[in-house]
Amino acid sequence: MIQAGIGVLTVILVILILVMMSLVSGIQGTARVVNYAGRPQDGMLADVESFINGLRYGSDELNLVKLDDKAFQNKMEELDEYFQILKQEVMLVREKGYENTDIIYKSEHFFEICDEATGLAEEYSQKKASSLEKIEKFITADIVFLMFLIGYEFFKALRYAALNRVLQSKVYLDKATGLPNKNKCEELLSVPDVLREPTGIFVFDLTDFPISYAVGYALSQDYEEGCTMRELLAYADKNMYINKNHMKREEAAAEKRLDYKLLKKLKAYGNTFSDCLYCDMRQDTYRLIRASETFFLAADGSYSGAVEQIVEERIGKKDRERIWDCLQASYLQEHLNKEHPSLELQYQHKGEDQGVYGRLTIIFIDKDREENLHHFILAFETIQSREVIDAKQQLTQYYEQLKQSVLENDSYVDALLQTADAIYSVNLSEDRLEQNFLNKEEIKILLCLANTNNKNKEDVSYVF
Repeated sequence: MIQAGIGVLTVILVILILVMMSLVSGIQGTARVVNYAGRPQDGMLADVESFINGLRYGSDELNLVKLDDKAFQNKMEELDEYFQILKQEVMLVREKGYENTDIIYKSEHFFEICDEATGLAEEYSQKKASSLEKIEKFITADIVFLMFLIGYEFFKALRYAALNRVLQSKVYLDKATGLPNKNKCEELLSVPDVLREPTGIFVFDLTDFPISYAVGYALSQDYEEGCTMRELLAYADKNMYINKNHMKREEAAAEKRLDYKLLKKLKAYGNTFSDCLYCDMRQDTYRLIRASETFFLAADGSYSGAVEQIVEERIGKKDRERIWDCLQASYLQEHLNKEHPSLELQYQHKGEDQGVYGRLTIIFIDKDREENLHHFILAFETIQSREVIDAKQQLTQYYEQLKQSVLENDSYVDALLQTADAIYSVNLSEDRLEQNFLNKEEIKILLCLANTNNKNKEDVSYVF
């Protein structure tokens, strides 16, 4: 629309300028008309008559224009008719002398008509000047609006240029590092020639925060047949993905070791936690380190978002505000530290009977360099009173704990030992049951011996 407006205003400006030029030309001709209309005597009657005809009809020879004014044309017609009478009077003067004619009176009357014609020409000229003044105002307004629109378009062009520069930086630069990305490399890789000079390409893949990375590289001199830049990049990219897979395995192993360490720390607070989150307060993130099949949170995500979901889906109405306040970063920063390493928050389950309630246990892990809370564990526990619990629920809970223990320990023996409340040694050969509270290493040795004896079909021992 702006460009269309600029086009329309430009056309209008051109038309106005042409009209103005026509008016200026007419005014110039009118000035000459006024000049000649005021001085009809020019020495010869033929010259005067030619001037009168030029004033009435226009004359290229005399450079006169025809004034398109009815009053002026009527006056010039009157002047022409009276000039014919005056010419006859001039002829009588030559024959009888001026004393015997009305030459003086008729000459004065002729000049009066000339003066009237001059006045009418001046009025016409004034009208043209007024019209020219209006045209000038229209032209000025048109130019002002045109310059405004052109200025706006120029400003918009500058803005688009700035946005294009930003867009180009986003397209061709990596957001995290500011280095050229693959799109930029495409321009560098468009040359199809085989590399002649020794060249190396390094490819980095940066992910997450804190930054972790994988790297791959390729050197042109490692390929005897030679290669292009694009082929060299493909080799480096392949090596980077190989390195990335190794890094992922190492990170997964490190994460698993950390999870085992964290779950081991949980044992000091009880073995009945069905679901546990490892939370990073500085990054506002969490990930599951233990979860039952029916747990309602995703494997990882935003901690603050998880708090909203916990309060909305797990907490009864009367406890929601209190639990929400206690799970905020400011509250945990103030109440969770090395001196007070845990917090317990009890609440009524949403939609459950009074005999079923939940408990959140928040366990301190560490602080960051600024002494602010960094990592902590948020553990979930469902508690049922004796009036509502039954054997099936107990068995389901024990099965869930045993399954989680197997997954966490990678050992069925360790899982059994971790969930056992009591340990018995049973000798079936001698039909003897003994209660033995042994450490884990002794139990493992005893289990190995029991399995060996079982294979030989001899004395058999079991541990429960």
